[in-house]
Amino acid sequence: MLRLSFTRVSNERHRFAYARADGSGESLDLETRSFLVHDFLHIAVECEARMTAGFLGQLAAGAHYADLSGPAAAQLMAAPPAKDQAERWLAEHIVGPLTPVALGRATPQAFLAGLADWSAAVGRPIPPWLDAGFVDRVLARYRSLAGRWRATPFGAVMDVQIEHL
Repeated sequence: MLRLSFTRVSNERHRFAYARADGSGESLDLETRSFLVHDFLHIAVECEARMTAGFLGQLAAGAHYADLSGPAAAQLMAAPPAKDQAERWLAEHIVGPLTPVALGRATPQAFLAGLADWSAAVGRPIPPWLDAGFVDRVLARYRSLAGRWRATPFGAVMDVQIEHL
Protein backbone atom coordinates (compact mmCIF):
# COMPACT_ATOMS: atom_id res chain seq x y z
CA MET A 1 0.00 0.00 0.00
CA LEU A 2 1.14 3.53 -0.79
CA ARG A 3 -0.63 6.66 0.42
CA LEU A 4 -0.17 9.80 -1.64
CA SER A 5 -1.12 13.25 -0.38
CA PHE A 6 -1.47 16.37 -2.48
CA THR A 7 -1.80 19.66 -0.58
CA ARG A 8 -2.95 22.74 -2.46
CA VAL A 9 -0.46 25.42 -1.40
CA SER A 10 -1.19 28.05 -4.08
CA ASN A 11 -2.23 28.21 -7.71
CA GLU A 12 1.39 27.56 -8.66
CA ARG A 13 2.60 25.12 -6.01
CA HIS A 14 1.49 21.98 -4.23
CA ARG A 15 2.98 19.65 -1.67
CA PHE A 16 3.37 16.03 -2.71
CA ALA A 17 3.88 13.51 0.08
CA TYR A 18 3.90 9.76 0.13
CA ALA A 19 3.81 7.23 2.92
CA ARG A 20 4.71 3.59 2.50
CA ALA A 21 3.00 0.77 4.38
CA ASP A 22 5.72 1.00 7.07
CA GLY A 23 5.03 4.73 7.53
CA SER A 24 8.23 5.96 5.89
CA GLY A 25 8.14 8.43 3.04
CA GLU A 26 8.83 12.05 2.26
CA SER A 27 7.21 15.34 1.36
CA LEU A 28 8.21 17.73 -1.44
CA ASP A 29 6.98 21.10 -2.61
CA LEU A 30 6.47 20.99 -6.37
CA GLU A 31 5.49 23.33 -9.16
CA THR A 32 1.93 22.37 -10.02
CA ARG A 33 1.91 23.14 -13.73
CA SER A 34 4.84 20.79 -14.40
CA PHE A 35 4.08 17.93 -12.04
CA LEU A 36 0.42 17.54 -11.13
CA VAL A 37 -0.97 16.24 -14.44
CA HIS A 38 2.04 13.93 -14.79
CA ASP A 39 1.59 12.56 -11.27
CA PHE A 40 -2.17 12.05 -11.73
CA LEU A 41 -1.51 10.20 -14.99
CA HIS A 42 1.03 7.97 -13.24
CA ILE A 43 -1.63 7.07 -10.69
CA ALA A 44 -4.20 6.39 -13.40
CA VAL A 45 -1.87 4.38 -15.66
CA GLU A 46 -0.15 2.36 -12.95
CA CYS A 47 -3.40 1.55 -11.14
CA GLU A 48 -5.31 0.57 -14.29
CA ALA A 49 -2.36 -1.56 -15.47
CA ARG A 50 -1.86 -2.96 -11.94
CA MET A 51 1.83 -2.10 -12.22
CA THR A 52 3.89 -2.94 -9.16
CA ALA A 53 7.31 -1.70 -10.31
CA GLY A 54 6.44 1.55 -12.06
CA PHE A 55 7.24 4.95 -10.55
CA LEU A 56 4.75 4.49 -7.70
CA GLY A 57 5.75 0.89 -7.10
CA GLN A 58 9.37 1.91 -6.76
CA LEU A 59 8.42 4.61 -4.26
CA ALA A 60 6.47 1.99 -2.31
CA ALA A 61 9.47 -0.35 -2.40
CA GLY A 62 11.81 2.21 -0.84
CA ALA A 63 13.14 4.45 -3.61
CA HIS A 64 13.24 8.18 -2.97
CA TYR A 65 11.59 10.71 -5.27
CA ALA A 66 14.96 12.20 -6.28
CA ASP A 67 16.19 8.73 -7.28
CA LEU A 68 13.34 8.49 -9.79
CA SER A 69 13.20 12.01 -11.23
CA GLY A 70 15.46 14.59 -12.86
CA PRO A 71 18.69 13.16 -14.30
CA ALA A 72 17.79 9.62 -13.21
CA ALA A 73 14.54 9.78 -15.19
CA ALA A 74 16.29 11.24 -18.23
CA GLN A 75 18.87 8.46 -18.14
CA LEU A 76 16.13 5.82 -17.89
CA MET A 77 14.30 7.23 -20.91
CA ALA A 78 17.42 7.44 -23.08
CA ALA A 79 18.10 3.73 -23.43
CA PRO A 80 16.34 0.38 -23.23
CA PRO A 81 15.82 -0.39 -19.56
CA ALA A 82 17.46 -2.91 -17.32
CA LYS A 83 15.05 -5.70 -16.40
CA ASP A 84 14.31 -4.20 -12.97
CA GLN A 85 13.38 -0.86 -14.60
CA ALA A 86 11.26 -2.20 -17.50
CA GLU A 87 7.87 -1.45 -15.93
CA ARG A 88 8.89 2.06 -14.91
CA TRP A 89 10.26 2.67 -18.42
CA LEU A 90 6.95 1.52 -19.91
CA ALA A 91 4.96 3.68 -17.50
CA GLU A 92 6.93 6.77 -18.53
CA HIS A 93 6.49 5.94 -22.21
CA ILE A 94 2.73 5.78 -21.66
CA VAL A 95 2.31 8.76 -19.31
CA GLY A 96 4.32 11.26 -21.37
CA PRO A 97 2.50 10.76 -24.69
CA LEU A 98 -0.86 10.43 -22.92
CA THR A 99 -0.53 13.91 -21.40
CA PRO A 100 -1.86 15.79 -24.48
CA VAL A 101 -4.85 13.44 -24.52
CA ALA A 102 -5.61 14.13 -20.85
CA LEU A 103 -5.35 17.86 -21.53
CA GLY A 104 -7.72 17.65 -24.50
CA ARG A 105 -5.02 18.49 -27.06
CA ALA A 106 -4.97 15.08 -28.77
CA THR A 107 -7.29 12.12 -29.22
CA PRO A 108 -6.95 8.64 -27.79
CA GLN A 109 -6.72 7.37 -31.36
CA ALA A 110 -3.74 9.65 -32.05
CA PHE A 111 -2.08 8.39 -28.85
CA LEU A 112 -2.58 4.74 -29.86
CA ALA A 113 -1.30 5.41 -33.39
CA GLY A 114 1.78 7.17 -31.99
CA LEU A 115 2.31 4.29 -29.58
CA ALA A 116 2.22 1.82 -32.48
CA ASP A 117 4.79 3.92 -34.37
CA TRP A 118 7.00 4.11 -31.28
CA SER A 119 6.71 0.36 -30.70
CA ALA A 120 7.81 -0.36 -34.26
CA ALA A 121 10.69 2.13 -34.03
CA VAL A 122 12.13 0.71 -30.79
CA GLY A 123 11.28 -2.91 -31.53
CA ARG A 124 9.28 -3.44 -28.34
CA PRO A 125 5.77 -4.87 -28.46
CA ILE A 126 2.82 -3.02 -27.02
CA PRO A 127 1.36 -4.97 -24.09
CA PRO A 128 -1.96 -6.58 -25.06
CA TRP A 129 -3.80 -4.73 -22.29
CA LEU A 130 -2.78 -1.33 -23.71
CA ASP A 131 -5.78 -0.75 -25.95
CA ALA A 132 -8.60 1.77 -26.42
CA GLY A 133 -10.47 0.41 -23.39
CA PHE A 134 -7.39 0.87 -21.21
CA VAL A 135 -6.98 4.46 -22.43
CA ASP A 136 -10.66 5.16 -21.66
CA ARG A 137 -10.28 3.78 -18.11
CA VAL A 138 -7.08 5.78 -17.54
CA LEU A 139 -8.71 8.99 -18.74
CA ALA A 140 -11.76 8.39 -16.53
CA ARG A 141 -9.52 7.85 -13.50
CA TYR A 142 -7.46 10.93 -14.41
CA ARG A 143 -10.61 13.07 -14.73
CA SER A 144 -11.77 11.84 -11.32
CA LEU A 145 -8.46 12.81 -9.74
CA ALA A 146 -8.44 16.20 -11.50
CA GLY A 147 -12.00 16.85 -10.34
CA ARG A 148 -11.13 16.00 -6.76
CA TRP A 149 -8.14 18.35 -7.00
CA ARG A 150 -10.27 21.23 -8.32
CA ALA A 151 -12.59 20.72 -5.33
CA THR A 152 -9.68 20.75 -2.85
CA PRO A 153 -9.47 24.11 -1.05
CA PHE A 154 -6.16 25.88 -0.47
CA GLY A 155 -4.41 24.37 2.52
CA ALA A 156 -6.41 21.16 2.30
CA VAL A 157 -5.09 17.71 1.45
CA MET A 158 -6.29 15.30 -1.21
CA ASP A 159 -5.31 11.73 -0.29
CA VAL A 160 -5.01 8.86 -2.74
CA GLN A 161 -4.46 5.28 -1.58
CA ILE A 162 -2.77 2.86 -3.96
CA GLU A 163 -3.97 -0.45 -2.56
CA HIS A 164 -2.24 -2.88 -4.93
CA LEU A 165 1.25 -1.77 -3.84
